[in-house]
Amino acid sequence: MSCEWLFRERASPNGPLERAGMSPWTTHVFATGNFSGFPKFTIQPEPACLPNRLANPYFQIDVPGGANGALEQQIQLPARTTILSFLVWGAADPVTVTVSLIDAADPMQLEEVLETFTPPPLQASNGSCISTEILMKAYQLETPTPSTGPIILRFRASASGTNGTIVGIDDVAIN
Repeated sequence: MSCEWLFRERASPNGPLERAGMSPWTTHVFATGNFSGFPKFTIQPEPACLPNRLANPYFQIDVPGGANGALEQQIQLPARTTILSFLVWGAADPVTVTVSLIDAADPMQLEEVLETFTPPPLQASNGSCISTEILMKAYQLETPTPSTGPIILRFRASASGTNGTIVGIDDVAIN
């Protein structure tokens, strides 16, 4: 089962991705960092340095100078074991990504962190391409018994650098 409420290249209930915006995803700013207007959350038409993903929109989180923000979506896990999967990559300066689940009924509760990692950079500081390596991440998710209701899926990004502190996230699915 591929869930409509997760980001995919195919049309969303609101029309093609370009018109649908980030819905049903929401953003959360934890820290603005040293530069005004950050973190920035956008949908980009295609990633730089990835020729095999041309015309493939994806989520981008830009977090320079200590900015810290998250892309979130409330979901309901099916009553069986499922797999959360997605593709992820970095731009130039390192970005720390944390993937977690939060109980939607009590969002002040501690996060269940699935993993914290730094995706590989695709670009040098001058913007030239140095790699085409992307990561495919996958996590086995189990619905607690009895089922507790909706959860929040969170992709959180933070960085201390200032040049290309960007993470790209694509093909998010629960199957």
